[in-house]
Amino acid sequence: EAIENNCWLIDINEDRIFGKKFDYKTVDGVAEIMSNLFDLLGKPTHIYVKDDFKLVLTDDEIGSLLSNIVYEYKGFKLRVKLSDTYNKKYDYRTLNYYGLIYVSDGIEEKNDELTKDIINELVK
Repeated sequence: EAIENNCWLIDINEDRIFGKKFDYKTVDGVAEIMSNLFDLLGKPTHIYVKDDFKLVLTDDEIGSLLSNIVYEYKGFKLRVKLSDTYNKKYDYRTLNYYGLIYVSDGIEEKNDELTKDIINELVK
C-alpha cells in the first residue's frame, strides 16, 4: 500500500556511494561526508533551521544548531539532518550526522520547529 501511494523513504549508505569508509563519530568525519555530498549534489534547495537561530554565540553557554538540508527533485527529495553543538567556554564541538534519506513525494514531512529556510544566507 505504501509503494502504491508513493509513500516511502530509503536510508542511503554514504560509504557505498563514495566507495570509502567515513568516520560518523567525529566532527572531521562528518565534515568529510558533507563535503563529499556537497561536491556531488551541489547547492541544496533548502536549509531549514529553527526560526530563532543564532549563528554567533555571545556568552559562555552551549549553543546548538539543528538543520535539515534538502535537495528537491521531481518526484522525491534527498534530506540530511545535522546537529552542530558548540561549548564556547570549553571550546568543544560536536557535529552529529543523522544520514542521507531519499524521501518520496507521497510522504508529508513535518519539520517541527525547523521552519526558517536560510539557504541564501549560508550558501552562495
